[in-house]
Amino acid sequence: MKPAFITHHVRPQFIICLLLTILTLSIYYPVGQFEFINYDDPGYVTQNRWVQSGLNRLSVKRAFTSFELANWHPLTWLSHTLDVTLYGMNPGAHHLTNVQFHILNTLLLFLVLLRMTNRMWKSAVVAALFAIHPLHIESVAWVSERKDVLSAFFFMLTLWCYAAYVERPSLIRYLLVMVMFVLGLMAKPMLVTLPFLLLLLDYWPLDRLRHPDKIVFLTPKQHDTCSKWLLSGYLILEKTPLIMLSGISSIVTFIAQQEGKAVSPLDSLPIIVRIANSLVSYVNYIWKLVFPINLSVLYPYPNVLPLWKTGGSFLILILFSRVVIHNTAKKPYMITGWFWFMGMLVPVIGLVQVGIQSMADRYTYLPAIGLFILGIWGFSELILRFKKFYRIQTAFAFLSIVALAIGSYYNLPFEQKDIYETVESPQYPI
Repeated sequence: MKPAFITHHVRPQFIICLLLTILTLSIYYPVGQFEFINYDDPGYVTQNRWVQSGLNRLSVKRAFTSFELANWHPLTWLSHTLDVTLYGMNPGAHHLTNVQFHILNTLLLFLVLLRMTNRMWKSAVVAALFAIHPLHIESVAWVSERKDVLSAFFFMLTLWCYAAYVERPSLIRYLLVMVMFVLGLMAKPMLVTLPFLLLLLDYWPLDRLRHPDKIVFLTPKQHDTCSKWLLSGYLILEKTPLIMLSGISSIVTFIAQQEGKAVSPLDSLPIIVRIANSLVSYVNYIWKLVFPINLSVLYPYPNVLPLWKTGGSFLILILFSRVVIHNTAKKPYMITGWFWFMGMLVPVIGLVQVGIQSMADRYTYLPAIGLFILGIWGFSELILRFKKFYRIQTAFAFLSIVALAIGSYYNLPFEQKDIYETVESPQYPI
């Protein structure tokens, strides 16, 4: 009789998860030798006495009641205090905690996309891009950005629970979605746009408008009679509790930033300037996601934005949005991918300006997934259309991943050096 491990085939999902883990570790294992830096780490760890006291009753109370560093993110504080309890002030261990969360986020992203789309290789490539892209170095290799990888962990769990809820709606499953969402907001309030992302996912890939039997508000008799507009209304109503949680989180965050005097007033930074910078930043993010060069730990707010740059950015965004909306019926992944990217950047695009940066690589950690989805699903369509060039296109995709991995590995030590040598850090980073 053959042993079980011989008679049963190893699931390809397991192999992909293993490869994604190896790929991520091959890039980020050097962070175990990195030191703490003088850019935000003092406020979060190295000069924060109550964090250095470790996980105890007083530090837990402080985590939930403090607006320190102009933010309210108790789970992030608890994560840092737990690291101190487990590892002391060993900087490499603190860095490796970020890497562990990044690996978990990568695997969860793959599994969530696979569950929602049933497209294994496309989901794997999106997860690989998420794992290795150079714009994600800050979030992973910077102890102070624990809030990025921690909030992303609960973001992925929220999507997983939501997929389970859509498959078999129930109150318990919906409550699990809410719990994971709240935990994510308690790690970083940037997740406030998640309820609107769930509406995009309802359209594609979950396709709930064509499967009204998955909407708990409807009776069996209404399944065949409801219009798409009415179904859309039900889906929005379904998200109302989550939208309310986003509103509460936004209010708490605004109060925290106001108390810390972190928000730039309108008289010092007019709204028209903020809108112009937002438009240019959107296009810069797209450019850097496609060509991740000239990366910096700090992109100072520009003194002057040329009209041609602002106008050109506006036209690019409008034209691409028009193309996406025009192809909604034939290529539904485009609208989800594009507005995933656009929508998740809204809290940090600069309309409410916090700090002195005009943009930041770390802000793309979750929004970039939308463009990865749009790119990979679109690239796959090209392969199907031009089957003669299948091998060339496949080789191009493989070489792109290799190039991004090499770029991340090469930039990793420079990122640490650049941050360490930064003389003046923003007073209230997010």
